Amino acid sequence: VVWFGYGKPAVSPIPSTLTAFHDPSVSAYPFDPKKAEALLDEAGFKRGTDGVRFALTHDFLPYGDDYRRTGEFLKQALKRVGIEVAIRAQDSGAFIKRVYADRDFDISSSYNAAFPDPQIGVVREYWSGWLGTKTPWTNGSGYRNAQVDALIERAAVEGNPQARAAAFRAFQQIVQRDVPTLPLLELKFFTGHGANLKGAEE
Repeated sequence: VVWFGYGKPAVSPIPSTLTAFHDPSVSAYPFDPKKAEALLDEAGFKRGTDGVRFALTHDFLPYGDDYRRTGEFLKQALKRVGIEVAIRAQDSGAFIKRVYADRDFDISSSYNAAFPDPQIGVVREYWSGWLGTKTPWTNGSGYRNAQVDALIERAAVEGNPQARAAAFRAFQQIVQRDVPTLPLLELKFFTGHGANLKGAEE
């Protein structure tokens, strides 16, 4: 709805297009508001007399209306289970500083390109070596897991393709269990070209 059909639900932080690395067997989190309500109750976040459990601020990537709509969609979805969300808009510099330097946020939504190999685009969101560096687009959640770090570092130097793929499958299993970041969707990109252009490849 938010991305007008140019997306599909994500299964893992490594997208399905990276077939050599993607693991579709990772922990899944289906849409289940009743289970969400039960888990929130179990965690001690009961609804108040006004129906609200607690409030959060959501910072969306300020790269256009698609990301603002994502924030609005999340606000509506979380309200159904008793969580109030205030959406905070800001320019790119303020967003980067808030999320990756100051870590002054509750939840944020952003975009991350996987590129042709998870080592390039995916693992920077999870490797703890980025923590404290204030580097944009790296581990905004503050996640730290020694086992995950070891898998990332092993894959970075492993010369055997099968062993690298196995390391990334193990990586996916752990991070989808811990969920420091929840992959929401895989975007479908498209290319436009003139009808008279010959030999174009998509």
